[in-house]
Amino acid sequence: MNKTKVVIADDHSVLRDSLKSALKLDDSISVVGEAKDGLEAIELVSKHRPELVLMDINMPYLDGIVASHEIKQKFPETKILLLTMHDNKQYIFSALQAGIEGYILKMSNLKQVIEAMHIIINGDTFFDSSITEILKDKLFTSPPHKNNYDIYSYFGITNREKDIIDLIITGYTTQEIADKLNISVHTASNHRTRLLKKLNLKNTAELIVFAIKEGLYSV
Repeated sequence: MNKTKVVIADDHSVLRDSLKSALKLDDSISVVGEAKDGLEAIELVSKHRPELVLMDINMPYLDGIVASHEIKQKFPETKILLLTMHDNKQYIFSALQAGIEGYILKMSNLKQVIEAMHIIINGDTFFDSSITEILKDKLFTSPPHKNNYDIYSYFGITNREKDIIDLIITGYTTQEIADKLNISVHTASNHRTRLLKKLNLKNTAELIVFAIKEGLYSV
C-alpha cells in the first residue's frame, strides 16, 4: 500500500515530535520531512512532493501563510492543513485566498488533527467552524445583506445550494452535509461542484471567502 506523504511544518519541536509519534501509528501515512520555518517547508515540498503539509502560521523567516501561497503556486496538487489560533484573522483570510484545504485550531487534540488530515487526504476539506465564525464576526463588520435576491438570481443559486453554502461556512464536511440534508455524499459533492462552477471559483476556500464577503449566509 502506498502511504500518503506528509510534511510537518512548525517551529515548536515538541509539537512536531508529538505529531510524528502519533502518525507513526497510522499505517497509511509517512512523515517525509519536518520544517521549523516556512522556507524549509517550501524546500521539503519541492524535494518530496508530499500529498499534504501540516502548516503552522507563526514561524520564523517565512510564516505559514506566505509559505502556503508559494506552495500552492508551485505545487497546486499539494494539500495544506493550516494550524492556527483564534487571532490573526487577516492571516486566516489570506490563507483562504491561497486555496488551502483546511484549517484547524492548535488547541485541538492530536486525534482531531489526524482526523482532519484524513478528511483532506480523502479529497474533502476541513474548516474549523469557530475560525469561520471569527472571520464573519470580526474581519467583516458589515452584516449579511438583507436581500441577496439579485446575487442568488444572477448566479442561479437554488434554495438547496443556499443551504449548502450555510453548512460549508459552518464548517461541515461533505459527509456531514449529506447527513444533515439527508442526501447522498455524491449528491452533496455535486452541489458543491455546481456552486463552484456557477460562481467561477476554484475551490471551497474561495467559496468561503466569496460567501463571507458578499454576506451569503444565514447562520
